[in-house]
Amino acid sequence: MGLDSVELVIACEDAFGVRITDAEAERVITPEDLVQLMIEKVRPSREGPCATHRAFNQIRTALATAFGVERCWVGTGTPVDHVLPKGPSWEVVRELEWRAGHAEWPHLYRESLFGPVSAVPGRVRTVGDLARWMVLHGPIAERSSDGEPPKEWTRSGVRTTVRHLVARQLGLDDFNDEDELVRDLGVD
Repeated sequence: MGLDSVELVIACEDAFGVRITDAEAERVITPEDLVQLMIEKVRPSREGPCATHRAFNQIRTALATAFGVERCWVGTGTPVDHVLPKGPSWEVVRELEWRAGHAEWPHLYRESLFGPVSAVPGRVRTVGDLARWMVLHGPIAERSSDGEPPKEWTRSGVRTTVRHLVARQLGLDDFNDEDELVRDLGVD
């Protein structure tokens, strides 16, 4: 195992409060393998709402509260630039981020002579894309108030946490659970 692999294993051990043996780590070929290993280790006992679904609802509520956008007009396929106001102040942008429960969104705006203007990045075209971005780049949601791993995990919580760790540890923006860590994602 290379340094990237060791750091990913340590991050998973810390996040889930488990120990991963060398033999178990060597069997992990894809992110999906790591998800399944963590599910075996923590034995999720309940299923809650999907993290992406929660993020979507946070975004929709934030848009309704901050900008008065009708909730019924915001769906997962709604283009982001159709629901964001044209040229808001940075304070309004920060308020939207705060109301959605995320410290920083992808660069949805860029500075111009007239203040912020829409600059939605290519991979974040829809509200659904933004929700997936928040889950992948956001803080690990499955934590208790004291910052410790939860006593009970959900399957979707395990998957979301593993994906977040893979993205953060390997510096990836986009990957599939079936991608091979070494061959496809360049893990050493």
